[in-house]
Amino acid sequence: MGRKEDREKAVEKERELIRETLQSGEHGFLSSDAEPLRSDCEVKFTIPCTPETLEFVLQAEENLRKAGVWFDTGLGDKGRDWFLDWSLDGATVHFGKKLDFSSEKIVDKDYLESHPDHIFVFGDNLKRVGKGGAGNLRHMPNTYGFITKKEPNMRDASFYTPDEYLPVFYEETTKLEMEIIRKPTKRFLITKLGSGLANRYKIFEQVIEPRIRVLGRYPNVEFLW
Repeated sequence: MGRKEDREKAVEKERELIRETLQSGEHGFLSSDAEPLRSDCEVKFTIPCTPETLEFVLQAEENLRKAGVWFDTGLGDKGRDWFLDWSLDGATVHFGKKLDFSSEKIVDKDYLESHPDHIFVFGDNLKRVGKGGAGNLRHMPNTYGFITKKEPNMRDASFYTPDEYLPVFYEETTKLEMEIIRKPTKRFLITKLGSGLANRYKIFEQVIEPRIRVLGRYPNVEFLW
């Protein structure tokens, strides 16, 4: 069962618990908290929790999920909670233009060690060396390098132009697709390939971004943006 199905079951179970609480007369209140990363940033609002207002909130959550936006919810001692924090998935929230709660999954050495069935796909160079950007994880066994750069240095000749890169992209995509098909039990986490150090000539915007999501047709592929 996938993450979406797991979440939907958990949400429905939570809804039943909330409705039972309302029927018992313990109404509490609805709240939305953003646990601050800085002392000067906190957002909180509350509204009366009645069966009518609850149904509006539950419908709003359902509409957000249909649009691909998920966030943690809970029923604690203070009532119904919405957590707009690092758990937010599918949207970006700005508080006072100071904080950016991104939907991108944080993949590091600890994550890869604790998720051996996840394969981290990162932008690589033809030499398959270097520790820049996501390349610092290349030593991990569950990573996959997707060529987005010629050489691991900053000389102009080491970067692909969009015209140069297009046939390379198709070749790399075919190779990656074969890996995805060969390993259906592995989950491939695809980053913003070529959007960082390799993007001097805008290969991400002009070549990669408009085409890479064709791999989304495979159920074991997850895009990290």
